[in-house]
Parts: sequence; C-alpha cells; structure tokens
Amino acid sequence: MSERRRRLLLSAFDERRFVHKDIDYVDKVAGTDHSICPSIALPSDWDAYLETLSANNRQKIRRWLRKVEASEDYEITLSDSETYARDIDMLMGLWKSKWGRRKGARTDDLVRCNRAMLTRAARNGSLFLPVFRHAGRPVAALAILVDPVKKAMLFVITGRDESYDEAPAGYLLHAFSIRHAIAQGLATYDFLRGDEPYKYLFAPGDDRLRACSVATRSGDNLGGALDPRCLERMRDMALNLEKKSEIAAAERAYRQILTMRPDDALTLYRLGRLLAARAEHAEAARLLTRSTAIDPGGDNAWLKLAHSLHALGDDAAALAACRQVVRLKPTNEEAKRLIVHLALAGRRGLAVVFGAEDSPAPTWNQLSAAAWSLPRPAVALARP
Repeated sequence: MSERRRRLLLSAFDERRFVHKDIDYVDKVAGTDHSICPSIALPSDWDAYLETLSANNRQKIRRWLRKVEASEDYEITLSDSETYARDIDMLMGLWKSKWGRRKGARTDDLVRCNRAMLTRAARNGSLFLPVFRHAGRPVAALAILVDPVKKAMLFVITGRDESYDEAPAGYLLHAFSIRHAIAQGLATYDFLRGDEPYKYLFAPGDDRLRACSVATRSGDNLGGALDPRCLERMRDMALNLEKKSEIAAAERAYRQILTMRPDDALTLYRLGRLLAARAEHAEAARLLTRSTAIDPGGDNAWLKLAHSLHALGDDAAALAACRQVVRLKPTNEEAKRLIVHLALAGRRGLAVVFGAEDSPAPTWNQLSAAAWSLPRPAVALARP
C-alpha cells in the first residue's frame, strides 16, 4: 500500500494501548530480501515480451522452447484432474529434498500445509502446475496460482531435482508459464516475495512490502480472552508444556482453553489425565465424564475415567467405563485386567488371578478363566 494508506491504518491503533514495529524479511543465511516482490507487467504479445529481455536471454528462451517442442525426450506437461495429486506429491518431494535440512523441524509442517493449499487450489481450478520431464522423468515443477479477477499468475513454490543439469528446467518452466499467461490475456506474472537473481532474467519490476507487527503494549489479548480460531495451536502448546514436565503451566493452559471452549472433549481429557496423574481424582473424574459424554468414542478418556472412579471407590461405575473401553478397543489389555480386578476384588483375593507380583501380566483369556472359576460376583463380568 502507499505510505499514506499505511499511516492511516496505523493511526487507528491508540499508541497508549498498542505498539507496532517493522518486520525484517531479509534471510540471514542466503541474504534474500523477502520484502521485495518482483513482477512482470505482461504485454499482449509474446514477441513483444521477448524484446524486453537481454539478447542472450531472448535467444536462449527461443532456442530451448523450440528444442523442447521438437524433442521426443524433453516435454512440458500440465497437471489436470487426473494427475494433480501425483504431481503435487512429486513437487513437494523435490522441494523437501532441497530444503529439508535448512528448514529442520518445520519441514514436515511446511510440506503438509503447502500440499493442502495446492490441493484446494487444484480442486477449485486456480492451480497451474507445469512439469518438465526428460525421458519421462520429472525433474522440475512449478506451482502457480491463477487469479482471473486481477488477471494474474502468482508463482508460489517450485521443486527441482538438484542432480539434474542437462537442461535449464526451472528457467524453461517460467518462460513456458509466462508465454501461457500472455496467450490467456493475463496482465501480470508475479514472482511474489524474494529478490533471487534468477527472477531478474525475466525483466520484472519491483514492488516492496513494508510489513509491521501490531501488538498490545501489555502483551495480553484484547479483552483478555483467547481467540477460538487458534484452538488447535493452543492445544498443541499446552501438550508440549505437559511433555516438558511444565505441569503447572500446562494446567493453566488447559484451563484457559476450557474457559474459551468449555465443551472441548480433547482438552477435557488431557486436563483430566493430568489431574489423575496427581491423584486429584474427584476433579479428574468430573472432567473425564464430560469428555466421554461429548465424545463417546474416546477409549483413552474412558480408561482414565475408570481408574479415577476406582480410586474414588465407585467400582460399579469404573467397571461400566472399562466395558466401554473394551467395546471401543477390544485389544486393550489394561482395561481387561481392570475389569477382572474390579469384578474379583473383595471376593477370593487378587492372588488367585494375578499370582506373584513379579509374574508376567496375565492374558485376557487367563483372567477370564480365573474370574469365571470363582463364585459369580455381584457385578457381571463383561466379555469383549
């Protein structure tokens, strides 16, 4: 936006409550400035566009495109409804092989998010995905979004086989895409963010982003409340705190989520599990009961509920919860052992079933045989 619009926007944030600062988009490793946005204002004619390039680039593009079109080994194909899933997977695989080490722990999330975004774009018809192949082998691909309203093509992401050097595959895919955009009457070919040198081979102009962040001076959310749109991320943050044994912080996080979303079954389960581990079984049982009522398919929640109910002395309810676990997951040996424990407790003694403390854990069949050999308990033993 213009500097005037930027000032008007920021002036709406009261300086007593908000603070803003510029965001630096320069890559500290590669030196790429991602606040610079190269784009090409396309003429109506391909030859007219080529005249804007250097003589060397113009000749190179013409020579290579003719070679690709005349060759049986080289080809550029466009993804369609039958091939886009395969081609998106291929593109993201090539991208990951190049950037995985650099992106580190973020790699899989970036791949997942980009694959989902490109898949949605393909389904709604806004994805242009050319693939360069040599002897049938895909060696490079571009993912480009098409904006029919602004008559623009926007280059998003590329994948290229770094071991391949027989043809300038990525370079040719951009030339091919620019030619296609001109043929379709589009007005702009946008490289989006980043001033990588190869983009300037295609004679783009520059726009520059002036990005900034606006935050409350206190650091608290407006109104002191969490944003429901961040629920999944907040759950992940709370779970990470729990995994790092920051239990007090994890508990606060879970309770904050429940203040915002009281009926979130997963958070109810996780907080209930945390409290049960601290032997706070009364509140744990209350939370786990709510979780199972909202999501009756949560076998882990039923099992934790059974343990807390047993700890509180409500063995009949604990037995009913165990039966739900076995119904949902018949292979759950922990639930089966607890069923037998509850059914036999106070009658013939657990030694009949469990034996010595250091003996191997009995199987469900062994437990069932032992249970049914005793006088029938007051509460019937559930069978999976």
